[in-house]
Amino acid sequence: MQNTKQQRICLNVSKRNKKYIPIIHAVMQETNLSMADTIFQTMKEKHDEIESKKRNRQLLGV
Repeated sequence: MQNTKQQRICLNVSKRNKKYIPIIHAVMQETNLSMADTIFQTMKEKHDEIESKKRNRQLLGV
């Protein structure tokens, strides 16, 4: 029997970011993912985008 521990992250949403909650819910419905998975997928996509831009700048010698 495997003993797995689920990691938990508590995300406090500030007043200025509350306007993004409906957007997160819309993406959750579209992708059929949980809120945590939606947020992490979005972060991964943004990270990949930043890394790609970095690589392109290095290739161009900028």
